[in-house]
Amino acid sequence: MVKLFVKSNCLGSEKAENFLKKNDVRFERINLSYAPIDEEDLFSMQKVADDNNIYDIINFNSNFFQNEDQVNELKSKRPRDVITFILSNVDVLSFPIALQLGDNNEPKKLFIGYNDGEYKKIFSDEYSSLERYYSNISKSYIFGQCCFYDEVELDDTNILVNLSKNK
Repeated sequence: MVKLFVKSNCLGSEKAENFLKKNDVRFERINLSYAPIDEEDLFSMQKVADDNNIYDIINFNSNFFQNEDQVNELKSKRPRDVITFILSNVDVLSFPIALQLGDNNEPKKLFIGYNDGEYKKIFSDEYSSLERYYSNISKSYIFGQCCFYDEVELDDTNILVNLSKNK
């Protein structure tokens, strides 16, 4: 079972949802524009993220952060305090977030952002037996909204253009 955390009017969220539907992946859609995120889900995301890094699910380039001081202040907090912060400010998250749960609802895989090729790999039979898998697609790109799909132009063949890589 996959929990897909999305935001309204987010093209990346829409693409992730369409991919899961098209590939018959069972999922629960949770639109954080209308419903609160569950604290347990945040702890599950933290468990699967590299080095239990809760900061990976936050988009520090979002419009929420007005200056570097706000970013540094949040990064200086303990993970538990960051989770409390996220519960009150879900707009700081990178979207979409897909959390795959294994047996006994144990977190198994975490995907932040959306990339068609990465999703094809992740949800293929080859990777289905992996004990743990983590991918942060949005980590490699600078974007101000919820996902980089919202900020790039698509040409006639729907190839992403104008992406700037982080150094």
